[in-house]
Amino acid sequence: MQTSFKLEDLYNQVEPILKQDLSSACMPAMSIEDLILIAPIEQQSQLRKSISKTLFETKLSYSSQFGSEQVRSKISALYPHAPSPSSLLLTSGASEAIFLVMSTMFEAGDTIIVQQPIYQSLYQIAADRGVNVVDWDLSPDYHWCLQELADLIKAHPQAKALVINNPNNPTGLAFKQEDLEEISKLLEDRYLIADEVFLFISQSQIPSAINFHHKVIVISDLSKSFNMPGLRLGWILTQEASPPIPNPHSLQSKFSSLKNYLSLRTNTLAEALTPYVLELAPELCGRNRGLIKQNIDTLYAQESEIFDLSQIRKDKIEGLCIFPRIKDEALIDQLWDEKRVFVAKGESFGGKWTKFARIGLTNA
Repeated sequence: MQTSFKLEDLYNQVEPILKQDLSSACMPAMSIEDLILIAPIEQQSQLRKSISKTLFETKLSYSSQFGSEQVRSKISALYPHAPSPSSLLLTSGASEAIFLVMSTMFEAGDTIIVQQPIYQSLYQIAADRGVNVVDWDLSPDYHWCLQELADLIKAHPQAKALVINNPNNPTGLAFKQEDLEEISKLLEDRYLIADEVFLFISQSQIPSAINFHHKVIVISDLSKSFNMPGLRLGWILTQEASPPIPNPHSLQSKFSSLKNYLSLRTNTLAEALTPYVLELAPELCGRNRGLIKQNIDTLYAQESEIFDLSQIRKDKIEGLCIFPRIKDEALIDQLWDEKRVFVAKGESFGGKWTKFARIGLTNA
């Protein structure tokens, strides 16, 4: 029986899976040529010509207030139950979308309930504004207890919203249809804010929260599921269509008004390229799901002296990362010091997660 575990053994174990960055929660970025090669071979030549023509002919002017109608229509088509393209606001990535939502929906003294652990800006922006953030924590057996959520709502009836990341960063776990239906019942007339940047590459292709709650705000982008973080194109989707005559009290108008002080308008080149990305969404997302599944299988096929995977069912991992407990924290430090392989320690997601680490499942 092996009595000690050397750093070289750990490196050899994880290097074939995750290369030099075990912390990543983003699919590897693709070039336009890489994207073209995802298309069926008989379409590639024409696609290359069409993209080239688009790049040369696109006028580098300002986009419209809510973003290109063509792009909004393409994105809306990803959501079978989206009200209409006018329910979408294009943003500079999901990061701007999160900032717009958190900065316009809540003010000092408000209360929100937030799934934890979670991507930091989904609670920190609100907290910095003086919003009371109530944590809905991951349970020891790796799920979020809906009865606990019900208890939190009962204890904080003034809560205005629940914030989730589905599938979740850093755990890779997800709420499925029956969970979202129950969450909607529990929330009643409160908002559900769902960051769904990993949705389209979830292993079981879970449905969007837009299908299940009447007061829902969905955030997503091209970075995580579609390998195009450099396009910096994200969106906010609501159940509320933008009125033909601007209504300053509508959600999208509020988000758009603040956006005027940030990116102002969506990048027109990004808008020009986005339809090509979304035309290939089935092929691209299918490929990405396959790569993640392969890495999940590889990770679970090995014994590990540093990560404890025993509490996490392999078939529950939906997203781009996994969040196991750490057996030996010192080896994570050594891995960086000696091999320059970075693992995101759980403390990055808050002090209560110091015994955990996020492992990316993304490198091709």
